[in-house]
Amino acid sequence: MGIWSLLPPAIIIIIAIKTRSSLIPLLIGCTLGYMMLAWFNPPGTGSSLFTTTKVDTLTTIENIKEESYYSESLSSAELFGLAEKNTPDAVATVAFPDNMITGLYDVVMKDEALVWVLYVCALFGPFIGLLIASGGIAAIGKKAVKNLKTKKQSLLLSYFLGFIFFVDDYLSTLGTGATMKKITDHFKIPREMLGYIIGAVSVPLTVIVPISTWTVYIGGLMKDSGIGGEDASAIDVFVGTIPYNIYAWVAMVVALLVVLGLFPTFKRMKLAMKRAEETGVTVAPDSENLQSESVDLYESTQSNGGKGASINSFLLPMLSLIVFTLLNDNDLLKGIIYALGFTFFYYWIGKIVSMKKYIQLFEDGFKSMTFVLVVLVVTYLLKRVSDDMGLTTYVVDIIKDNVTPQLLPAMIFLLIGAITVATGSSWGVYAVVTMIVAEYCNQTGANVMLNMGALISAGIWGANACFYSDSRILTAGATQSNMTEQSLTQLPYVIIVTVVTTIIYLVLGYTM
Repeated sequence: MGIWSLLPPAIIIIIAIKTRSSLIPLLIGCTLGYMMLAWFNPPGTGSSLFTTTKVDTLTTIENIKEESYYSESLSSAELFGLAEKNTPDAVATVAFPDNMITGLYDVVMKDEALVWVLYVCALFGPFIGLLIASGGIAAIGKKAVKNLKTKKQSLLLSYFLGFIFFVDDYLSTLGTGATMKKITDHFKIPREMLGYIIGAVSVPLTVIVPISTWTVYIGGLMKDSGIGGEDASAIDVFVGTIPYNIYAWVAMVVALLVVLGLFPTFKRMKLAMKRAEETGVTVAPDSENLQSESVDLYESTQSNGGKGASINSFLLPMLSLIVFTLLNDNDLLKGIIYALGFTFFYYWIGKIVSMKKYIQLFEDGFKSMTFVLVVLVVTYLLKRVSDDMGLTTYVVDIIKDNVTPQLLPAMIFLLIGAITVATGSSWGVYAVVTMIVAEYCNQTGANVMLNMGALISAGIWGANACFYSDSRILTAGATQSNMTEQSLTQLPYVIIVTVVTTIIYLVLGYTM
């Protein structure tokens, strides 16, 4: 389809900017793509949007399905006979919305990579819910508080607490925010500073530690785009990008330097610190009603652990997840299944969570991941329709003619990063661009892990810099800090990290 294949992703970006939503733009983009596929049928067929026209084909049933050629006039037996004889005959192209329904069926039922990702993300919901409800996170906070004597120590704890909650950025944000905000209040540290520390660790860490919800999603997209061997798991594929996820590394280093007092404090953050120090008001103006339902849910359950609740209530299940994953050749699906089984028996025997509560938390955990699962399905559907429209081939041909492999990492980071900053949807952008980066590297021999690292960094930059990303909203809610004020106080740090990251990608592009 050439240049027309750019229309659905362009519409997605425009609508995402206008609505600040991720799911609706993706659905509209997929719908538009399948409508265009039905309209732009093979040359000479004369097909229109909602009708079918006979075309000649010489293929098998599987190829017929893959090419989206069907016949409403032929029975299944006739279609089978047609393919079996391997002779030209009348087969009709599928009209909209039948082609979209067929695409959705194939994605959900036949895409093994997607099914694996869906299972893992679905099971992470109950696992995270159980960790919160056990009281183990609250126990970690109480234990740590006893030894805190200075502002710097409280900020260091806020920083490193995120490392314990590495499996998910939501868990990290909620856990650190709820545990630390009263502690940092005691030391007259503004919530804007706490929010910056949380934001600089929670999302970046998920692409540095190889076991997380982000790892599963991005690794699945990479594997589905042909990166890695057939026997490699999503984690195996993703691990190669970790050294090149430059924005994440730089963001975490800068945040640590800020905590240690080795990095400048900029004007807006200085004013927030002055307000907290002189007036004792740590919360930014207009922050009173910001707390979200997810934060309320977290704070209402974090101290509900039973008599056996302790630090081990959190640490042992987390350790079991890591161990079981490693023992099963880095298969996170098997790891999370075994970890849930271990957690059930551990909480039950230790009377940490009752059987009734366990079942309730398990169900609630699945429900909490529903939106994520729907987005995952739609992003894979978008990838499919984009492939059918020839988007990847078209864009790769343009890039090959206009961008050198040396400049590509920096270009990916800046251009795709700008889109994620504008849309606030890192995962949606990953769904569109991963296959393009993979194909370009395949055709040109460019370093695929370096360029994928640049793409991943672009998404992390978007999560950190966008004023209305889900990460920003959740961080503001967890710290009860005005979202706009939090964004503005962090902006100088984000800009510095962005500039440093760009320079590093330029250097790597010309030296690797």
